[in-house]
Amino acid sequence: MNIRHAKLDDLQQIAELWWEMHNFNSNFDDRYYDTKPKDECIEWKYGSLKEILDKPDHLIWVAEENNNVVGYVYVQILERPPIFIYNQIAKVQEASITKEYQQKGVFKQSWNIILNELKDKNIKMAELEIDLNNPAHFAYWKVNFYKRLWHMICFFDD
Repeated sequence: MNIRHAKLDDLQQIAELWWEMHNFNSNFDDRYYDTKPKDECIEWKYGSLKEILDKPDHLIWVAEENNNVVGYVYVQILERPPIFIYNQIAKVQEASITKEYQQKGVFKQSWNIILNELKDKNIKMAELEIDLNNPAHFAYWKVNFYKRLWHMICFFDD
């Protein structure tokens, strides 16, 4: 398994993995995750990934096996207000591992590499959000993430 920074040639595969993740999440709340058609969504995701690919505060790593992207992690470096000791943080915006490679330690292996790079940038805290019903939360517990906040939603058309 090769873990490396994403490049332009990876973006289509990443966008398709993102769609796979999004579809999986829609099982938990189809209304919250309701989207436009697949092709339109993948095209949008590709464009948004292309836009951030070379920005220093947006980092994307891929897990690659036999020249195929089997997973990716997208981290955004964010600033919290200066009153916080840990005011620069790594926000895991997305992480997806293709079904065939899930529960095989791909995220953990990727995170160890990512963590070292974040530490080299003097970043000492990371956070993420995950659907309450997503069993992948176990992968995050294994690398020392813990539950801190609730993300709550409310629809107004009820």
